[in-house]
Amino acid sequence: MDSSGPTYSPLGVTTDGTNVFVSDSDNVIREFSPVGALLNTLGGGGSAPGELAMVFNPDVEEGFIYVPDTENRRLQKLDLAGTPILTFGDAELGPLFSPESVDVSGSRAMVVGSGTRVLEYNTAGVFIGRFDAGECGSFFGPAVDCTPGTGRVNEAYDVAIDSNGNIYVSEIATHFNWMPSQSPRQIGGNRVQKFDAEGKVLHEIGAAGVNIHFGRNQGSPVGTGDGEFNSPMGIAVDNGDNLYVVDHFNDRVQKFDSAGTFVTRWGTSGTGDGEFDGPVGIAVDNSDHVYVSDHSGSRIQKFSSSGGFITSWTATPLASTEVLSVTDANTGNDIGNYWGRHCGEGDDAGQPLFHPGVDSNALDLVDEHPFGRPISALPAEPPLQAMPCPE
Repeated sequence: MDSSGPTYSPLGVTTDGTNVFVSDSDNVIREFSPVGALLNTLGGGGSAPGELAMVFNPDVEEGFIYVPDTENRRLQKLDLAGTPILTFGDAELGPLFSPESVDVSGSRAMVVGSGTRVLEYNTAGVFIGRFDAGECGSFFGPAVDCTPGTGRVNEAYDVAIDSNGNIYVSEIATHFNWMPSQSPRQIGGNRVQKFDAEGKVLHEIGAAGVNIHFGRNQGSPVGTGDGEFNSPMGIAVDNGDNLYVVDHFNDRVQKFDSAGTFVTRWGTSGTGDGEFDGPVGIAVDNSDHVYVSDHSGSRIQKFSSSGGFITSWTATPLASTEVLSVTDANTGNDIGNYWGRHCGEGDDAGQPLFHPGVDSNALDLVDEHPFGRPISALPAEPPLQAMPCPE
């Protein structure tokens, strides 16, 4: 597959425990190393097996990637080279099924479809049944009870399974005003529900806001306190079964323990390190590093489990080598000019940005304390081959 091209507007993000897989708005999934080096590109627009049409939240499990192929109304199972293995969908619940998110644990695949249902399959594509208790609320019909404990969902967005088989479901809707003169009525959402493996509601996280708005600066702020949300979107759990929630319109991430108790939060609106501009997806690797897809910011940011910023990337490596002026980030001393390969973007803060193509002594130093920038003065000759980007 083609392995060039930037991360344009990332949607979902997942991990195989080490590498990071990002679904992008150009109908591809890109695989990156933990520091942002592009490794592979899967998919491409279309409806043939292996092609994609809008992917929000895929998942990787045991060497396969499960892809909710939303506009093609199907779930695809691919190997990590992008080869189609299996295609399945929701024949039992009709043609309106549009899968948006999937999380796989063992042989169990939980799928959010059309925002109004949570469905269970096994990894062989066999439909097991509807997991939730039905849709709550309606824009046009009578309101349906959506209070805590009913097990109903509305505007569900993402799903996550913890180590005990419990199921988390995020819902982005809150309240709805049909006319400005009407009082807002709750139709569900703006929360994360936790179910046990059999579908019993254990608890929910999130507080009701005052009205729904589908963009910034429209109506009153909704859920800005700790443990409150303004459209929770991507969710993920770590090795300790802590829950991470992308609080989309609040431009932040919130962390909760397995009992639903608020632990910490990080992020604010902006484009700097640790700031967000429309975050959407989230994933946690085997080392409990947290990856967040910053949709409008067109980048992936990597954090510690407590929210400490580690690195970010917005573009893939260049296909060819270029001339780099490499500087030791600790001493500020100029190491020299080298033909090398661009491995990401960032500031001069010791992030692994450039990998030189020559001089093993300088290579070791730059691996440990790297940063650099392109220059105009060219060395006499490039190396015979470019070194790989740092892992």
